[in-house]
Amino acid sequence: MKSIEHMKILFVQHLYFLNGSGGTEKICSFLANGFANSGHEVIIATNQHSDGKPMFALEKNIIVTNIYDATVPQQNLKTLYNYKGKNPVLWLISKIKKKSSKLYNSLLRKKFGGDEGIYKYNLLHRSRQWKSYLDGLQPNLIITMSISSVLEITYQNTIQIPIVNSVNGRPDYDYSDILGYRSPIEMKLLEDSFKELSAIQIMFDSYREFLPKAFRGKCCIISNPVPQTLESELVDHSKSKDTYCIIHVGRLDDDCKQQSVAIDIFSELACSYSNWNLELWGLGG
Repeated sequence: MKSIEHMKILFVQHLYFLNGSGGTEKICSFLANGFANSGHEVIIATNQHSDGKPMFALEKNIIVTNIYDATVPQQNLKTLYNYKGKNPVLWLISKIKKKSSKLYNSLLRKKFGGDEGIYKYNLLHRSRQWKSYLDGLQPNLIITMSISSVLEITYQNTIQIPIVNSVNGRPDYDYSDILGYRSPIEMKLLEDSFKELSAIQIMFDSYREFLPKAFRGKCCIISNPVPQTLESELVDHSKSKDTYCIIHVGRLDDDCKQQSVAIDIFSELACSYSNWNLELWGLGG
């Protein structure tokens, strides 16, 4: 292994790094730049079925690699659509397509032993692709940006390289269905993936209690970086104004950011505070 003075560090964000401008992409870029400026060789790898580029500025010597390969086997169920129009011909065509899709999905589930079998089949082939990439790259350290990325690279693989996972929210959000649907098999595999970690970074000490029993590595508390603002540039909150504004900044994804909570609370108070506005800033919809 190379000395600590110079390492080849691989960041893995298996989805959404390209064209993504959320908190995870921002922190990944921040950390990558920090290590690059400290003299380390830095690579960021993703596996996205799309073209694109990083949305946050990166040092020129940082390499971004999309390992996506259309030849890697993946089996996908067909989406079922209901025609809502009034054209009888289009309605008939829609019914035929729906029946065909249902038959296809039924045969696919039968072949692979249900949705769980399809999920594991797809995951296995993606993880084999990651293993081939890692064997060729031979990094000294892997930093993953979610436990999902850990699962992607370690499923049925033996990885000898130390893996550190960076968590930018409550850890159990990443392996449970608290914020959105995950199948039982996905949740089990995600939780089991914690045993593959050498270390994990969490934002607050209180988050330790949300780490699963499978985790046996080192735990470090590192909060998200916050840009510092000069006091002279801060808003004078004591100054009276005609209108006031509450701004919520974050990805427009209610399953994760739960903007609906702010909307519901604000709507109950809005009549009493007519000179206050609520604005939601972010990408998505």
